[in-house]
Amino acid sequence: MGYKLRRTPFAMKTAIRVLIALAPALAAAQDAAPLAEVTQQLGPLDGAVYFEAGALDRPGDGVARWFTRLADLLENAAADDPLPVDPDFLETLRKIPLLLDFAGANSVRAFGRVVRPDGDGAFRHRSFWAGGEGNRAWDLLAAEAPAPADCIPASAILAFASSADPRALWELAREALAEADPDTLASFDKALAAVRAGMGIDVTNLVANLRPGVFWAATADPAKPVEFDGIGVPLPSPGFVYGVGCETRDLLATAATLLSGMGFQIQFEEKGPDGSEGFVVPLPDEAADELPFEFLATVRWSPAKKMIVFASTQALACNALEDVAAPKLVDAPAFKKLAAGLPEDGSLRWVSPEFVKLAATVFANSDGVPDGFRALFSDPADFWYVARSRRLPGGLLSESRSPLPSPANVRAMQESLGGVAAVGVVAGLFVPAVQSTTSSAKAVKTGNAGRNLLQAILVANMDREAAGKSPVWPTKGKWDSSTAYLLKLYDRGLLEGLTKDEIFGARWCCLAGIEGEPDTMPFLWSDNLVVTDEMLRDSPDDPEGHHNWSWNVEGGGPVVIVRKGGAMQVVKKEQMSDLVFFAGRPPLHPENLEVLSPGR
Repeated sequence: MGYKLRRTPFAMKTAIRVLIALAPALAAAQDAAPLAEVTQQLGPLDGAVYFEAGALDRPGDGVARWFTRLADLLENAAADDPLPVDPDFLETLRKIPLLLDFAGANSVRAFGRVVRPDGDGAFRHRSFWAGGEGNRAWDLLAAEAPAPADCIPASAILAFASSADPRALWELAREALAEADPDTLASFDKALAAVRAGMGIDVTNLVANLRPGVFWAATADPAKPVEFDGIGVPLPSPGFVYGVGCETRDLLATAATLLSGMGFQIQFEEKGPDGSEGFVVPLPDEAADELPFEFLATVRWSPAKKMIVFASTQALACNALEDVAAPKLVDAPAFKKLAAGLPEDGSLRWVSPEFVKLAATVFANSDGVPDGFRALFSDPADFWYVARSRRLPGGLLSESRSPLPSPANVRAMQESLGGVAAVGVVAGLFVPAVQSTTSSAKAVKTGNAGRNLLQAILVANMDREAAGKSPVWPTKGKWDSSTAYLLKLYDRGLLEGLTKDEIFGARWCCLAGIEGEPDTMPFLWSDNLVVTDEMLRDSPDDPEGHHNWSWNVEGGGPVVIVRKGGAMQVVKKEQMSDLVFFAGRPPLHPENLEVLSPGR
């Protein structure tokens, strides 16, 4: 497949930062203290094939650049487009970073991840995002309520269930509008008043009746194959179901009123065994005849589960709400096998093996599919992903199982596409990072030793800062080698708790001049990667550019990198590039950087 990264890196990097900025690990401050919280939650590192932990500094900066660039691209394209982009829409795009900042999305403090083998070719991922109480976005994304995972049908091939609170979303959106665009908020309130006056519907009261808990699922029924235009083989009949927590039936009646007012025919159905009730919206005969699969839009509310659902068929709606109906995903033997060992409560994310096989079938039998997509699914070996997330004091813990040994495998999938379409999909499912890994126990051991060395330097810096002294980061032009620098720290007693063998057991290269750089900047790396000062200056300012550094790796082994903020990673030779080395962020001050190689 090769590297087709002329446009992928920027999309991949910004998608990652968008997800990080929106992750439910939000707090009021950013400092090094949460690293201890993170590593404590990750548990012992013995047997890990992948480990990372680090503080995050202003993750929303990447979001701002992404939306600014998107607005610029749309604005430039509009000059040649017969349908120019609405200027108000462009202005909204440019305001989104400000709204996210207002919502608290830039307050991520730290994160960590550890990956271990889990038997039968599966790997267990355990991630912790350090966050704090009282943050608006945190309360939205990690509400204290059980996720409605038992509403998802066993036929789900993609599914998501969360305890997010839709009322918090409503309040957050209104506060953000009031901050960014008071005129738009005033117009919106006028529209709500008009709906209340004309139809007797008070939207504010409806929102107040919502409750924490949302879910959605896409289904595929292989027992009902259907044919679609442009695809050369029959496919399973599709379906969807979406639900949200709802205290009363008012929303059901309101939906019926709105649809009736739009000219749709509403047919109320009999109550179910648990008292659930609802209606269907039959399609006109000519429209129903054109659809190759069953579709009967259904809205249903359950007083027992306090949920309202919107589904493509009556069966799916009833299945979600009535415990006497068909089996649920959480009870399915296949799901239980793949989710073995994960917590049984909390939010749920699910990608089934059937989904990947279905995607492979579509790409292999459709006209006009890019070669990158065909290559990605050319060998659809069983892939699946199941995850559970729970809110804990001080953060959010996520545990998942999949055949992937690290988030870097997702990155490799993205690179093979050579485009941006799948980046958002894959990143949205797995929150990937821009690093690679290997299962080599020696490399992991070396990396952990390097991280211990860095932690000793960080402790020394904090002690000196408390005493009003300058930090001990190496500066450009002062040291002949990394060995001389580390030996000086050892002789001065600044590497407390480490022996000489632990410090010099591995030959580390070191980057001088990083004091003004972010925590993602490399500080130590194994000397099998040859980096020159010229390579540092040549790192691309254009996020869409990159340089392949695999030729700069001596031998066939992996490269170990320890970053300024404490994250350790192991990178395969063939995946080494400046994009990976700098974690997608070129140096802020490359003129201050200098490579210190080990003394010979």
